Amino acid sequence: MKVVYVAGKYRAKHPYLIQENIDNAKNMAKRVWQQGHVAICPHLNSMNFEGINTEQHFIDGTLELMRRCDAILLVPGWETSEGTLGEIKEARALNIPVFETFHDWYRSLNTK
Repeated sequence: MKVVYVAGKYRAKHPYLIQENIDNAKNMAKRVWQQGHVAICPHLNSMNFEGINTEQHFIDGTLELMRRCDAILLVPGWETSEGTLGEIKEARALNIPVFETFHDWYRSLNTK
């Protein structure tokens, strides 16, 4: 069983856009769970927690979760997310595989 970190955009200018980002990540996480693996979805872990601690605290905490995962799976739209770009950089430094699409990740499971 693989543990997959779902990485994607969270922050946005309007609450409804934040919710859209959360929903997109949640849908990706569901797909991982449906395949019999475990999804770590930081969007759901800290959903609506804005203001209870600093943004840096959340970034540091989610990076720590990511470091413990077997792979990173990116949610479409990740390219404009400063946080996701940092997660990708850290994952690559730790040799954690990063997959841009669900299909690429799923295919990697069947090639080993």
